[in-house]
Amino acid sequence: MSDKASKKRAKQLAKMVKKKSPNRKLKKHMIWVGVIIFCFLLSKPVTLMFASSSIGSLSQQGATVNGDNNISVQFVSATAFKKANLVEIDVLVDLPAEALNYELKPRIYGTNKKLMEHVTVEKINAYYYTIFISQVDLKNFQCYVYLPAQSLENNQPNVGDLSQGFTIASKNMHVKDTFKAQSSGFYVKQSQDLLTKKYNAQLKAIAQQIINLKKEITKLETENQQLLVNASGLTLEEKQQVASQIQTNNTSISSTKDTISEHEKSKAPIKEKIAALKTLSE
Repeated sequence: MSDKASKKRAKQLAKMVKKKSPNRKLKKHMIWVGVIIFCFLLSKPVTLMFASSSIGSLSQQGATVNGDNNISVQFVSATAFKKANLVEIDVLVDLPAEALNYELKPRIYGTNKKLMEHVTVEKINAYYYTIFISQVDLKNFQCYVYLPAQSLENNQPNVGDLSQGFTIASKNMHVKDTFKAQSSGFYVKQSQDLLTKKYNAQLKAIAQQIINLKKEITKLETENQQLLVNASGLTLEEKQQVASQIQTNNTSISSTKDTISEHEKSKAPIKEKIAALKTLSE
């Protein structure tokens, strides 16, 4: 066999060995396993997002129900304690500084759409409430926390309606073995931290909106100056068009300044809320 032919034969054998190699098959299997695991992990948040119970779609942590008079209630967390057969649901109330006497009156419904028994609602302060449900079957636990607005307190709820309450089940609860009672100070700090973070984020968003609006004003003012500079040498008709454009820009500038003024005013009630939070005590 010639040297050229032997080299050709060696290449053919190498290809056959590579094709039949168990490592090659193993690599293929590993790639498919990796793809399957990735798809599973990717699907988990989507699955949780659309998770439901026999009552209806489950509430996500941080979900908010809006009520009357700028009052809203946020779902903070739900925890199941296995040894105590106990469920704790925490909610946060966002309310104006002048409405600190507001009293949240949650009603807890089961899968039979009737009020549940063994329910205790504890008001920690104006902003934070804990709901305890005892003697429950944790494996099959489901409930609907109805949060009626003041104008609807006597109404019969549409159980499962997420615009009026939260749906809680095993799928959206934390699970712990043993219940350990927390001090009121723990919950006070929770309410202060959560709401302070929320209010500071609102103030930051308003400040950014004002910055953007001021940039719009600067842009329009610059355009007006440029129009005036270029107006010399124009015909009468063209000058009239320039004047009309400047007038339109000035109207926009005036409107934008009014919007900025409204944004500035909107910061005051938020700052009042922050100040009220600082006065909280156990």
